Amino acid sequence: MSTEDKISPIGAGVPDADNASDVLKPGANAGDFVQSRGVTRMEAVYRETKSNRKLFWLVGGSVLVCAWAYSLDSSTTSYYSVDASSYFKQHSSVLATLSIATSIISAVSKPFIAKISDITSRPYTYLLILGFYIIGYIIAATSKTISAYVVGEVFVAIGGSGIDLTNDIIVADLTPLEWRGFASSMLSTPFIINTWFSGKIVDALEKRNQWRWGYGMFAIIMPIALGPAVAALIWLDRMAKKKGVVNIASSNAARRTLDNTADQEFQEKTINLINTPMVGNKQQWTQSLKMNLEEIDAFGLILLGFGWSLLLLPFSLKTYAEHGWRNQSLIAMMIVGGLLLFAYIVFEMKFARVPSAPRRLVFNKTFVMAIIIDSFYMCEYRFLRLLFT
Repeated sequence: MSTEDKISPIGAGVPDADNASDVLKPGANAGDFVQSRGVTRMEAVYRETKSNRKLFWLVGGSVLVCAWAYSLDSSTTSYYSVDASSYFKQHSSVLATLSIATSIISAVSKPFIAKISDITSRPYTYLLILGFYIIGYIIAATSKTISAYVVGEVFVAIGGSGIDLTNDIIVADLTPLEWRGFASSMLSTPFIINTWFSGKIVDALEKRNQWRWGYGMFAIIMPIALGPAVAALIWLDRMAKKKGVVNIASSNAARRTLDNTADQEFQEKTINLINTPMVGNKQQWTQSLKMNLEEIDAFGLILLGFGWSLLLLPFSLKTYAEHGWRNQSLIAMMIVGGLLLFAYIVFEMKFARVPSAPRRLVFNKTFVMAIIIDSFYMCEYRFLRLLFT
């Protein structure tokens, strides 16, 4: 078996026009390996941090400060909705529905953000979601109508969930397995600090009727907190690329594949491949766009997002809808949502080239039990909030 048959990097080389999406398909042999470009680049960054510990600690400190800012956001901004509803002369039930809708949007946007970070890179994903976050809070803080306020909250929901998710991904990427649990738990420690003075911040702003600043200040705080991490990650990414580390063969998984499927002689022959620079992608933009959409599983994630949204929104709208559950629009939304979720399952099993929910993951008992445990945890959290309100 030749070296070319052994490792199949995504985006390496120049595929034929008729077979532009073949790089997405796993090879036929047991030793074949396919990995997203963003994952490869992050593994190269991880290797680069071993020789540049100052930037490593800069990234860690910046992400921790970002987690503090995000926890302060979560602890304060929810209280300003009362002032906003009073200013716009809207019943609080409208903003309660908005809260439920933004929660759904936050949940369904995370798979998109995760896939984007896989096919691009972590720092550029940070820039994307930070843009949503900043624009959202600027719109909400300067809104003159309820419509503008709602648009701002939707942008914030996408940006905030993306920041929270990407922080977890960065910690997992840059920490060894034995320290990963401890490092991940550190992202929750800012809630211990903010518990003591978040109420004082809210009280001070509400007394001065400056709820807009309660939103707007995070459009300033978050870029300052996250900026050093983004700059350091981009610098490390470029240094790794300059040194020729950014290659699919530099990943730990590829190394394990070589160890498990090749003999010592083959490894000696391919040792130079480990530090070979990744070949630039010379595809036409239409072919590149098609490949990226297939790799991100865009159609499947759209089915998933709209399916869950249409299925869950009626539960919050039924209180205000005419005739409640007998409202035809609510019934139609739930039926269409259920059909879209069924279509998502069929598409992932039969047609998706790079499924967002591969079988090896769906049928993994550890993964399934983790989902069940987290579901019970979320239910317990929501029920307690309702009971003690």
